[in-house]
Amino acid sequence: MTAISVITAPGIKDSWLDYTVRLMSHLSGLNLQLVTASETPIEGPRLYYGVRPEKSGMPFIPRCPGYAPGQMRFVPLDCGESGMQEVLVYSDTLNETGNGIDLLFNLFAYASCLEEWEHERRSGPVHSYALRLKGDGRRFDRPYANYIALALRRLIDQAFPGVCPPASAAGAICLTHDIDVVDKALVTRLKEGVFRLFNAGRSMATGRPSMAVDTLVSAWRLATSREGYFHLETIAALEARHGFVSTFNVFTRQRPGSVSGFLLRAIFDPPYDLARHPRLVAALKRLAARGHEIGIHFAFDAWRDAESMQAERQVAEGILKTGSIVSARQHWFRFSLADTWQAQQQAGIEVDATLGFTDRPGFRAGLASPFHPYDHATGKALDMVAIPTVLMDTHLYYYGNLSVAKRRKTVRHLLGEVGAVDGEACVLWHTHVFSADHGWGEDYEALLGMMGVLNLESRLVREGLGGPEKLPGPPGSCEVQAALGAA
Repeated sequence: MTAISVITAPGIKDSWLDYTVRLMSHLSGLNLQLVTASETPIEGPRLYYGVRPEKSGMPFIPRCPGYAPGQMRFVPLDCGESGMQEVLVYSDTLNETGNGIDLLFNLFAYASCLEEWEHERRSGPVHSYALRLKGDGRRFDRPYANYIALALRRLIDQAFPGVCPPASAAGAICLTHDIDVVDKALVTRLKEGVFRLFNAGRSMATGRPSMAVDTLVSAWRLATSREGYFHLETIAALEARHGFVSTFNVFTRQRPGSVSGFLLRAIFDPPYDLARHPRLVAALKRLAARGHEIGIHFAFDAWRDAESMQAERQVAEGILKTGSIVSARQHWFRFSLADTWQAQQQAGIEVDATLGFTDRPGFRAGLASPFHPYDHATGKALDMVAIPTVLMDTHLYYYGNLSVAKRRKTVRHLLGEVGAVDGEACVLWHTHVFSADHGWGEDYEALLGMMGVLNLESRLVREGLGGPEKLPGPPGSCEVQAALGAA
């Protein structure tokens, strides 16, 4: 593949910039090489970043690596085969003369969750809730980081026809299932009952009395029925009809180290013990034999505890004996940019599917692609891979309280966005929601059908390891403020 020189001024090969150029290479399908003017080959295509081209007609990106949180605006970008797109960028990254946008810094701000990182440094992690983040929430609506990469690819293609290799393969969805409930327990009735009563009130307040009545009826059914919640084989059979396989994330119960830990786990953790559930063990072994993946679903309070994570993973491997478990998702999406991925990596996890929100669908890092997360503390990429989760069943029901038509529209939009950028992202449908208490299986079947219509492939989470090229940062560290300095 032809190397394309990204020329920057001497002395400003920041860690964030090196990381971003490597990530841009992966997302755009180009071979970008960050160099200074003195290091630039005599021949070959080039892109100037913050350095004025010696010849007219050479592609140029202004260097404006700064931003005011929440100050964003839409700009039209030519994204090649994806057409003209209105892309949300930081206002301060637009060149004062109107001559371009700092595509590289915008990509970094999205992919590194820069606004969230700054919030976490000041106020602690938001864990799974977008509602706790300030700023422009529209930045989560679409995979804007991918569109930025496509815009840069188009810029190169226009300046150097024939240099860009053919577009990558079709987009893909990682179908995932967190096993939160296998038998109907009191804690399940209580937690889900609260959600349904709350949504009944929301429906009444928004002028939807018939939906409120339906929700109250479902809450009563949930509280009184003896409906079974063991539906792993049902899910696998449904996916097999579409030629798909999926990833099932299983929980392993550990002994808490304190009274507070005991209370947290009693309230929030899945109410089962893999070691004492032979039916679940047998079902997971059958699924693994058919090509499904078994991942680990870490405990609610394990989000920064590498020792606990490693113990949970090893217990699951020892019980199931289906091979190494390399992928994970944190229970309740409990997550910290500063701690969770680092702890997972220490615990032997190679692919994570936690990057998403509990309270809304969308693209938490503006990405619909596997990538190596950026460690703000060290200025380097982590060895492990993250795959964003863009949709969860409860987004449509408990949090969104959407009608059937709006649920299908939301699913179609998110799948369409992944397909439009030839991306890859996770979808989460819990195993117990195929019960009559929920009846959410119909929407999942509709989702599988939409994947076929949109030519989206199905991939296992662990297959994300074969995707992005490793994106190591240079030695040393890079504080966030280095990315916010003057050009």
